[in-house]
Amino acid sequence: MIKTSSAVPTLSSKARNQITAIEARYEESHRLESTLRHRLLYSRDCGWARASHFRRIKTTDAAGVLSKRRRQWGAISKALDSIEKTLNLEQKFQEQASKWHKETQHLSSPGQKMMHPSYQAILGMANAHRREMISLMIRDMEQHRRPWFWALSYLAQDNPVSQSDAEKMDKVIKAWVDWGKAQRLL
Repeated sequence: MIKTSSAVPTLSSKARNQITAIEARYEESHRLESTLRHRLLYSRDCGWARASHFRRIKTTDAAGVLSKRRRQWGAISKALDSIEKTLNLEQKFQEQASKWHKETQHLSSPGQKMMHPSYQAILGMANAHRREMISLMIRDMEQHRRPWFWALSYLAQDNPVSQSDAEKMDKVIKAWVDWGKAQRLL
């Protein structure tokens, strides 16, 4: 919080409450909030704080407060960027997976399913984000029972499914989920 001295005017209780509310909003932000919204709110809130209080504070005290705000924003920005990347990847995956499932559910040939553009797009996303895509595929297979085993075997360079269980969907899914937990992907 802002230090007060005899030369620095004290903040009113209303102003202190507003600053506390601003700080709480960023500390307790929801994971699914968009980064852009956070940045806009933060800019607006810091603009309000600068306009109403920083001009009345000595330059040295204002610099300290601003550097504290920059450090806080740096930490918030890094967290939001990582969440945004994960959400964007997950959203793209879900979009392509839904499209792939809808357009290939009537096909019986695994080759035709794997050659679908959405399936290929998902494999392309895995070039830069292999571990995240494996994790998304395992979770999707567990929730929606979509057959990602071929892609998982290719990406993971492993196949935890025993030969005797290869025809049993529940056992295949369980084997991949157990493998994902062992690899700390889930």
